[in-house]
Amino acid sequence: MMKRRDVLVGAAAGLGGLVAASPAAGQEILADLPLDQHGWSAAPQVGDSIGWEVLGATQESEAQVNGQLWIVPRFTRTVRALHGRRVRINGYMMEWEATPRQSRFLLLAYPTTCPFHMMVGPAFCVDVRSPGGVLYQERPVLVEGILSLLDQDAEGLFYRLTEAREVS
Repeated sequence: MMKRRDVLVGAAAGLGGLVAASPAAGQEILADLPLDQHGWSAAPQVGDSIGWEVLGATQESEAQVNGQLWIVPRFTRTVRALHGRRVRINGYMMEWEATPRQSRFLLLAYPTTCPFHMMVGPAFCVDVRSPGGVLYQERPVLVEGILSLLDQDAEGLFYRLTEAREVS
């Protein structure tokens, strides 16, 4: 598994997952900065949706699994209580497919146009699966679905939202 500093979300480039990047040694990990760093804010919490500060509180640790090094999440008690529940999350879409309606996409805390947050950690993105698809948009989108916590995802993700749909 890759370390977070080596992970770059590459779905928008058509890579369909997470790919390794090689940032300069000692480069600051921007995902660890406050949610409103550099004048860019995370997508706002809407109504009873989950705020990114809740998901972003998940810490990472390393673990040996079958002889391989994995980055595994250390979910907070609050996040663990959300596993298997229907939740709402407001965020920015990053496409998996080159189609107007996305049946699978990443929901990110920050817009993909934010130059300071392109290397977000797995606590700031959610793998969304929507049977009916969600029309791609550049503004924040509120989605609802069943949240799963991922302890050892092959793509390095910590969260998945299934049976997702856009909330008006």
